Amino acid sequence: MPLLEAKTNLKLTFFVSSNNGASSSFLVPKRHLTERPDINFNERMQLQMVTLDSLKLGGFDLVTIDVQGAEQHVIIGGLETLTQAKALFLECNIGAMYDGDVPIEKLINLLEPWFTPLHLVMTPNKWGDVFFVSKKYL
Repeated sequence: MPLLEAKTNLKLTFFVSSNNGASSSFLVPKRHLTERPDINFNERMQLQMVTLDSLKLGGFDLVTIDVQGAEQHVIIGGLETLTQAKALFLECNIGAMYDGDVPIEKLINLLEPWFTPLHLVMTPNKWGDVFFVSKKYL
């Protein structure tokens, strides 16, 4: 999927996973299907997308982003909100878990003007978590 512009009110197909929704995403599962063949994505829903910035939130010390491969979309639509935070905690992977997801290196490059990655943990399946701190606090 090409990078969505930072727009609200877009209607998207949301692929609902069989593991109580934990792997659900608006991105089509790709490597996820072979890494976790026990999880299926047979249910689909139409959802309306909103950007993080359109919610007019703020004042957070920590923002956690766990959106099953759509991290770059959240960042692009939430830069105003995210750059106010002291730290970010993101789920990440090496790429291709979902069609159109972004590998960890590209997420680091995208956030580089504002945040420094301090800790990265990856599983043998090549997904994990990364903790960023705002450069204002380093």
